Amino acid sequence: MMLFAVLLSLVLAVVGRAQARLVDYADPMVGTAGPMQGSNIAGGNTFPGATRPWGMVKLGIDTSYQGLPAGYAVDVNSGYSAWGNVTGISMMHVTGTGGTPTYGLVHQMPLTGDVASSINLADNTTYGSNRSQSDDRAAPGFFYAKLDSGIGINLTASGHAGIARYSFDGQACRQRHVLVDLAHVLPANSSFDYTQKFVEGQLDVDRHGYRGFATYSGGWSQAPAHKIHFCARFSQESQSSQTFSYSYDAFHAPSTSPKPKDYRSLRAYAGSGQAIGALFGWGGETDEESCTLESRIGISYDSAARACRYIDEELPWTTSFSDAVKEAQQDWEREVLSTVEVHDDKKNATLARMLYSALYHSALMPTDKSGDESPPHWPRNVDNFDDHYTIWDTFQTTMPLYHLLFTSTYSRVLQGLVNAFKYDGFLPTGRSAQTNGRVQGGTHADMVLADAYLKSRHSAGQSSGGEIRGVDWEAAWKAMVNDAEVEPVHNVDPVSTDGATKEGRGALDEYLRYGYVTPNHTRSISRSLEYSYNDAAIFLAGRAMSRDPEELKRLKLRARADWWQNIWDRNLTASFGDAGNFSAFPAPRLASGQFNVSGFDPLNCAAGCGWNDYQYESVSAEGSFASAPHDTARVVELMGGPATFLKRLDAHFLSGLRQASASANNDVGTAIYQPGNEPGFLLPVAYHFVPGNAWRSVARIRNIVDQFYTDTAQGYPGNTDAGAIPSWLTFHLIGLYPLTPLPIYLLTAPRFSKLRLNLFRFTSSASSLEIVSHNLTATSFFPQEVRLDGRPLTRSWISHDELRSAKRLEFFMADQPSAWDKDGEKIPSLSLGTL
Repeated sequence: MMLFAVLLSLVLAVVGRAQARLVDYADPMVGTAGPMQGSNIAGGNTFPGATRPWGMVKLGIDTSYQGLPAGYAVDVNSGYSAWGNVTGISMMHVTGTGGTPTYGLVHQMPLTGDVASSINLADNTTYGSNRSQSDDRAAPGFFYAKLDSGIGINLTASGHAGIARYSFDGQACRQRHVLVDLAHVLPANSSFDYTQKFVEGQLDVDRHGYRGFATYSGGWSQAPAHKIHFCARFSQESQSSQTFSYSYDAFHAPSTSPKPKDYRSLRAYAGSGQAIGALFGWGGETDEESCTLESRIGISYDSAARACRYIDEELPWTTSFSDAVKEAQQDWEREVLSTVEVHDDKKNATLARMLYSALYHSALMPTDKSGDESPPHWPRNVDNFDDHYTIWDTFQTTMPLYHLLFTSTYSRVLQGLVNAFKYDGFLPTGRSAQTNGRVQGGTHADMVLADAYLKSRHSAGQSSGGEIRGVDWEAAWKAMVNDAEVEPVHNVDPVSTDGATKEGRGALDEYLRYGYVTPNHTRSISRSLEYSYNDAAIFLAGRAMSRDPEELKRLKLRARADWWQNIWDRNLTASFGDAGNFSAFPAPRLASGQFNVSGFDPLNCAAGCGWNDYQYESVSAEGSFASAPHDTARVVELMGGPATFLKRLDAHFLSGLRQASASANNDVGTAIYQPGNEPGFLLPVAYHFVPGNAWRSVARIRNIVDQFYTDTAQGYPGNTDAGAIPSWLTFHLIGLYPLTPLPIYLLTAPRFSKLRLNLFRFTSSASSLEIVSHNLTATSFFPQEVRLDGRPLTRSWISHDELRSAKRLEFFMADQPSAWDKDGEKIPSLSLGTL
């Protein structure tokens, strides 16, 4: 009966009223499972717990991969997996990422029964509880799970605090407990060398709750020790509140359970080899009110006192659980979901759920930690967005989406990047736990800053102003030049033989000496291509900023923007089966200038396209199309001209051409193109590189979306990577696609008959754009004509400036392809002098 009441209250909280709200279409559960039932492998790894837009608190359950059948286990980066015992709830998570997990910090676990004799308090395999995934429920700002132990877990959150509401059913209510283990983290299933570890902490308890701090190290960014403070208060005074300690080993729990003692305060110093925790108990009453226990928890990088203040300010006891859910959903509607309005008379609810779920998943990270304690060496009260995980993933579509729809927040994200340079010495390529790390290839914060400047200022013909405000562009320029000129310290990394993965360009020495990176460095092809791409962005930004011509000449950025060609072997030929042979691919090049192609296959990675391969998470053939978005005309020319280019592009979507895995968490099928992997993002729209072929992009995109994306738990074709995959989907559902760092958007085809984009929200440049698709049906989806404010377009792209001032974008559809853009201008390219 209690379970029914909980579910009924959930329905009322989510639906709210008869008329559907936008939050009703956003499902946090999309992407929480992979294609193999019960496993997260090749799934979205999305975080389904309770949070606010960009909230520091991401409150969710943590599940364990231990005990899963062989072949099912994978790193549980978001804390959530389809199968796996629940080992607690924790306050901090990331979303959509792969590799060694980060966070799962500030832990509680509700328990029932005689825990002193039945479990080992230091071993979560003895108290982890299973649950039925089919009972899991989530909505923006809300999460619910029912444990097999008879405990219901309801979660909601504010920016810096959360509410965990535990419902103990029947016999479970007679002996109620909450366990706190400061050593709890999300453990690694793969790279154990830098799995997270508890370092030290303090815990102060009383009958009403507890407070303290804990310090951790490790995780995907290989963070040094970082300290998080916490404060927790219970809705009922506990009958017992005890602390305990045990010998700490990150990989093995002690064989015997620690004995709780009546110490009010417990401290584990770094070097003691000890971990600490607490156990709270209630019992006796079994009425429904007594059997519902709330815990309100705040976190802060500053102090436990501030964590307590966050509870008082954001989630005081006068705010009920349902009120907190309502406030969270209002935040999601106002700040994120209402930026796109669907006015579609076809009422395609599935596509609407896909759209709003994708918008939701695009706005979970980076994490806004501004206003709390700043990282070491930073001044207080500056913009600080953490958990860029990573910009290698998000620069192509997530950040451009922020520019259009979440503009006010985006300005602060940009300044946060600049602040990382000002106070830590380098722009981040990845960043979490308040520290830079790690770098997969190039320095893609350069792309983000250049893209934002070119769109907000240069495209409007302004030297100042634009929709992006509050960014220190002088410091931004220095930060980009620093990436281009200063080689970082080579940190050692257990998975990269040459290290230098914390920040900056670790192979800059060779790149500047030869104009490319040799196999003396790992990921030599990826780095060569990406460094040149980064330099092109810096060049375009510097020119738009009217930097001193002598400075630009000294930096040689215009020449370096062409260096991507230095790694292309024009004589290398590869067979694409029935599609034929094609020549000219990026390939390993030695210091002598010779290409070393012995045993090299542009269609496969011998070692899996990892940290120590020639190319990171992509085969050479796939990466070749994204070599130079700043010079698409030259890419077409290198591949043999328009006809050969189009034939070669088609071949990348044929099954059976790729045998080796490019990335274990993003693999779908055996085509060279991988729909869940960022290096392939550009391939479906690369047909736009040749005028008259935008219709081919439309057909390809539609097929990919319909085949690989849904509104279910299996809704994304691989790790969503902090919003990268959802933002890619969002752009293709609205009919636009960015080409970073160019201030343009490719025109594809919307999936709705009528949309309204509320652009540049909460800025003085706010406007709206209506996107209309005439005669759009399941079979009539090829544009025949495109008009911007009534003016017919002959090119398959529009500028950011045009988008900024436009009111109406119209697509006229039919069921047959049309080369409506054949007489239009090519995409602006450096080699053509049009960029």
